[in-house]
Amino acid sequence: MATINGKLFAIPQAYFLPPRRDGTTANSLPMTSSLHMARVAERLRLFMELRGVKTVEAAKFLGVTTSKFGNWTGGRAYPNEYLMTQFCARYGMTMDYLYRGMTFGLPGDVADDLAKAEAEISAASPERPVPAPAIGPKS
Repeated sequence: MATINGKLFAIPQAYFLPPRRDGTTANSLPMTSSLHMARVAERLRLFMELRGVKTVEAAKFLGVTTSKFGNWTGGRAYPNEYLMTQFCARYGMTMDYLYRGMTFGLPGDVADDLAKAEAEISAASPERPVPAPAIGPKS
């Protein structure tokens, strides 16, 4: 639960920045929309890289220009939710992973590869907080 402008909201823990290495928290407010947009773009790029999906191929499948798709993967715009459901169905990604970073529902090898790659990204730039992927219930 979080209080924003005097109103109480139930916000999933995945939307909060993780604690810093020294144990202090980066902030107690939810992630900003621009930071969330960057995380969505990062997850989309990472998934495409690990699965070998080319930007041109995905844009053609979704019926959008490569420029528009590039805005999504570059963090300059949120991906269209309907088109992302089509992307997820075609390439085996989940909307939970794309928008929330939750790896449950993904094939085990994909989830492991994504977790390893996200850990490498986090280790390479420790000054930039990267939320750890939220691991959901075992299925």
